[in-house]
Amino acid sequence: MKDTKEFILQAAYNMFLYSNYETVTFSALSKSTGLTKGAIYHHFSSKEELFKAVVDKYLIESRSDDDFTDMSLSELVEYTVKKVKKDVSNALATHPNTLPLQIITFSIEAYRHYPGYAQKGWASFQKEKNKWKKVLDKSIKNGEIRSNVDTDIMTENFMTIGMGIVSNMMLSESVEYALDMFEKQINELYKAIKK
Repeated sequence: MKDTKEFILQAAYNMFLYSNYETVTFSALSKSTGLTKGAIYHHFSSKEELFKAVVDKYLIESRSDDDFTDMSLSELVEYTVKKVKKDVSNALATHPNTLPLQIITFSIEAYRHYPGYAQKGWASFQKEKNKWKKVLDKSIKNGEIRSNVDTDIMTENFMTIGMGIVSNMMLSESVEYALDMFEKQINELYKAIKK
């Protein structure tokens, strides 16, 4: 049962990613998956419920739930670079033709058709931000970075570099360039604040 539900979510994600919300139907999903509409309805009572599950899985839950607050800042930077590269590779392996614009469009659809998405996304972002801030604060206490670093602003800077991956992909149309630029930017920011 769980495998069927995951299969439906994956297929629905593909459809929502490449089509707009209005054009995705259970009939089209049934045709795409080879499942009956009844099998789809067994797991999701409506398109709205299915869309929310897809958004939760691919936009909300895909963010890090790892507790990295015990790491030093240098370890966190290294961990983040590896994780981003792995996540992007995995995403491209399952969706090789996905363009950043499609991800942005899907995100906009989430704002339009998922009541509470903005609050849910913001809460997830704040949780991630708080973890970065804890590591930065600890790094000042441990003498890893300069004591005059404003950890609130620096947290924003680290988070913004991560968000820049999509824009770099859009500007260059190259995943390699975007990942290389991300790694260089995050490492350069770390070097600028370390003791």
